[in-house]
Order: sequence, then C-alpha cells, then structure tokens
Amino acid sequence: MLLGNNLGLLRDRDYAKTFLEMLAAIARPGAKIVGTCINPYKSGQADHLAYHDRNRRAGRMAGQVRIRIRHRRLATPWWDYLFMSPDELTSVVTGTSWRIVEHRQRDPLYAVRMTLRSP
Repeated sequence: MLLGNNLGLLRDRDYAKTFLEMLAAIARPGAKIVGTCINPYKSGQADHLAYHDRNRRAGRMAGQVRIRIRHRRLATPWWDYLFMSPDELTSVVTGTSWRIVEHRQRDPLYAVRMTLRSP
C-alpha cells in the first residue's frame, strides 16, 4: 500500500523501475500494489509551473521534488520525491514486471492498482 501520495517514494524514472523490479523479485504471484499520487500538472500556479520548467531543463521529471525533513537541529539528507501524472506512471511501469489494472482519478489526486505479471 502506497497511499497518501506515496507513489512519490518511487523518486525518479530510473529508481522507480529498479524499485518495482526489487518488489517483483520478493513478491508472490498475484501480488498487488495500491497507491495514490497527485498529478502535478493539475496546478496552474506560476511557482509550480516554473519549478516544472527548471526540472525539465535539469533533465529531471517535471514533478520531481527534492526535500528533507527538519526538526529543530536535526535534518535528514536531501532526497527526491516524485509527483507524476497517470501517463507518466504508466510510462514508468511499462517494461517492468507490473501492470496497471485500474486507475481512478479525482483531480488532482489519482489512485492505481497494479498487479504482478505472470512469469
């Protein structure tokens, strides 16, 4: 279960494919992934659109964000989180051991259900 926009934990296109294959290697036949994400392109805010443009120029996916968590004097290392459209997710999943079998959208949020392909 990757709810609460946690499909973003896929980080970027390359890591997503690697991570999905790692899950496939330890999953049982018929395994499922259910996850949600925010489609970053449903925002018309100028700051969001400018961030998308900067990412594209840097060779990153438009909805890829770099974040870290801070609490008082403590901070995590910087890490990537990925907001992607349903079409981008489909592109990321293509060529992996997973397939998207259901997609539901209520802009800007969407949910997907993926199943492990048969060997």
